[in-house]
Amino acid sequence: MINVPEILTFIVLIFSVLSFSPSPRIWTHTTQADFMAGERRNLDVRTLDALGTPYGYDADPRGAIRLRSQPGPFSKHPLNPVFDVGKGEAWDNAVVSEAKVIFDGQSYHLWYAARQRLDGKKSPMLVGYATSTDGLNWTRHPDNPIMSPGLPGSPEANFVYPPYILFDGDTFRMWYSAHDFQEWSINYATSTDGATWEKHPANPLMRAAHDGRWDENFISEPSVLWNGERFEMWYNGGSERTGTLRVGYASSQDGLDWQKWEPDEWVLDVGPPGAWDDFSVARVHVLYDGERYQMFYEGHDGNANMSWRLGYAWSEDGLIWHKDSNNPLVDMGPPGEFDSNTVSEPYVIFDGQTYRLYYSGYDGDKYRIGLATAPAIYEKAGSLESPIVDGKKETYWGELAWTCELPEGTDIRLEVALSDDGQNWSDWQSVAESSAGGENAVSLLDLGLPASRYLRYRATLSTADPARSPVLQEIAIAEAESDFTLDVQPGTLTLLAGEAGAYNINLSPRYGFDEPVSLAVLGLPEGVVAYALENSLTLPVELLLSLSSDLASPAGTHPLTIEASAPGGLTRNVAVELILLAPIPTPTVRATRPVAPTLPPTATSTPTSTPVPPVSAVRPSAVGIGAAVAVLASLTVWFVIRRSRRAGQSQEEE
Repeated sequence: MINVPEILTFIVLIFSVLSFSPSPRIWTHTTQADFMAGERRNLDVRTLDALGTPYGYDADPRGAIRLRSQPGPFSKHPLNPVFDVGKGEAWDNAVVSEAKVIFDGQSYHLWYAARQRLDGKKSPMLVGYATSTDGLNWTRHPDNPIMSPGLPGSPEANFVYPPYILFDGDTFRMWYSAHDFQEWSINYATSTDGATWEKHPANPLMRAAHDGRWDENFISEPSVLWNGERFEMWYNGGSERTGTLRVGYASSQDGLDWQKWEPDEWVLDVGPPGAWDDFSVARVHVLYDGERYQMFYEGHDGNANMSWRLGYAWSEDGLIWHKDSNNPLVDMGPPGEFDSNTVSEPYVIFDGQTYRLYYSGYDGDKYRIGLATAPAIYEKAGSLESPIVDGKKETYWGELAWTCELPEGTDIRLEVALSDDGQNWSDWQSVAESSAGGENAVSLLDLGLPASRYLRYRATLSTADPARSPVLQEIAIAEAESDFTLDVQPGTLTLLAGEAGAYNINLSPRYGFDEPVSLAVLGLPEGVVAYALENSLTLPVELLLSLSSDLASPAGTHPLTIEASAPGGLTRNVAVELILLAPIPTPTVRATRPVAPTLPPTATSTPTSTPVPPVSAVRPSAVGIGAAVAVLASLTVWFVIRRSRRAGQSQEEE
């Protein structure tokens, strides 16, 4: 038997992994800021889990995209007034008005202006607080009023007026009006519970400055929002120049230091003579959907009976406003209703489907708070072109996944475009012509997209029903997982026991794979060994994976697995067969002994001589000897060839 250790030392091909391949990168867009960073057309990107909070100023990072909308016709709620004056001699028995409502995801919070009237005397205006689980049935806070006039000499020494509230998830932030017996001002306070407030030491933030501006005599009742870059404020203002109230604008980076709009002008004017709002406009509430501003405001026609009504306007920049042709949006109620004399002081929250407008109603005796609702009327289509996704290097893009809500008659289409320099872009390529409600995913590899550094996606939302809109909640782009392929030929290798053979191995990288790869052969039968040129391979590579057997290797069909492994546990396996044939039997060589002739029984006869047997009868058979010599010669030649082959392979390895 051939001494295997003299020919080959068995090699087990295992590479020790001391590092891990990085996981594929994923870029996820799900926050309001993510969607605001893209280019939008006819879309609403407000966070909708908090109805009135604060449209871009919410600690909850989740966002959503839906089609832009405007309110349809408003209907007054049958339970109006939804918040009534206090009973008996309560501190708020004469006036509850100027509702400011937010929803924190669980509860509605209401802050309101209120006063008492006893024996014909009115108390100063104070601020109250109430909560509700449905926005209709309210529970007053036991510590009401939560804000009262300040000490003499303070900006609110006379009275405080209804605040505007933003909630960032942790802190309630209040901008409120006040009067000190001489001047109106806008001030700031904070609270962690909505009831106990800490006034800012820098108060007042803004005040009537008597500086010759259009608002030099009067400034109050702000509406504040965060537009993703800065705080914006719309406020009541007036002077001798205006005669009555107009709406002004200011902006701030921190909500404390405000700069009024230049030039010295108001941004919302009264209507033309004869219009329903030709005398005064004031007390606005402004919403921002990420692309367009919506304003709800009160207007007065100068009628002696105080006929305030509510209007609607929109703007692309918050400065130039376009009034709706269907104004007034909400009119006074019929005689006997709580709002028969005035509807004023609007405040709106939007849950993505319904506009909920809280307003003040006056019947000539008391102010109360009512509610009107309107369905959303959506645009037919809108689109978002995402901010640029930068792979930082040539990147193979693996998958585009998105989560959405799709009411009947709505849909979302997805496309992608690629660029190598961030400036020159490919044409848009369709990823999905339509979506399914819930989770969606499409392989970008299957689209045959080339590697690139930059990617953008475009989501197009559409509806066949103006009362419904699709909602895109999250979209993610995943890098293709770096990978490699393993090809083995032939699938079946046949060897005579004692012979050697080889599989052809082809390893190819995919999607930027650059890790070392090691090979192993699993399932080798006894007496069969495997060897290769290297035990840590850099791809791409083609090589021969050789097998050597000995005469004792068991004949039969043996299933094998050729395994290629890389750092991080990435493996590829190919199942093959090894067929071992039994060795050819070697003829047995024997010597033949001479056989003496058999003599008959002795008789009286003349003795004869015994003949000499032939050489073939007394020596080994010439045929047997020749066969043995041939076999031995074949074995010797085979051994020499094997040794020379092994020597050559050893040189190649060296």
